[in-house]
Amino acid sequence: QNLFDEGSDAAQQQQQIPVRRALFVNGEEGNTALDERGGGFADALQSLAASRNATAQLTIDTVNVDASDADSSFLAIRDALDGCPYQAILLSTGRLAGPTLSAYELRGCDTATDGKIGTFD
Repeated sequence: QNLFDEGSDAAQQQQQIPVRRALFVNGEEGNTALDERGGGFADALQSLAASRNATAQLTIDTVNVDASDADSSFLAIRDALDGCPYQAILLSTGRLAGPTLSAYELRGCDTATDGKIGTFD
């Protein structure tokens, strides 16, 4: 399976939640494979929204971080999560799970009500 399809599959798993805003956290800006995952995620979410005839605008944001630096990743993700605006979050690598979950908890976000987090690896 190619990386674009992997990103698309991750988005398909989000179909139980009406997604109005999604976040892709890219752990290595300029990495073609990770860019493809993000593209697949965005395309699949757009297709899901279109298939539901969603009238609300779908926004897909990307935050680029250095996955090898947990502290700076945490700060960037924490800032993006202010107000818990995302119904779907996809991490480009499992190395970002710790900083993301810490930021999610700090912001008071709840995966049961605010959205779901997925990761690769």
